[in-house]
Amino acid sequence: MLKGAFDGDDLQDARDKASRYRTEFVDLTGYRIGDELLTKIPVELMFRYNFVPLEETPNGKLAIAIADPSQLLMIDEISLLSGRAIVARVSTLRQISAVLKETEAERRKYE
Repeated sequence: MLKGAFDGDDLQDARDKASRYRTEFVDLTGYRIGDELLTKIPVELMFRYNFVPLEETPNGKLAIAIADPSQLLMIDEISLLSGRAIVARVSTLRQISAVLKETEAERRKYE
């Protein structure tokens, strides 16, 4: 699914970024956004800010995968627009884009 010449470098860069910002790295290979999250988070919002919702934490926060956790204003905007506090986790932009494309293709099947 996400094979490419630079995947290893992308993954290592994302792991390094996660470590630098003291957050979790998430490998999205084979990840599918759950139907429950799709009903709660608009796909348009995911595309606009290039993030993938991962889960709702037990305390009501929304865990998301983003490529750059240093973009605090973007994280704040996602929080404001989703109405939830955000827990940022790190993945590669390539993987995030692939999950979003697959989600959009799946969604179109049912329209």
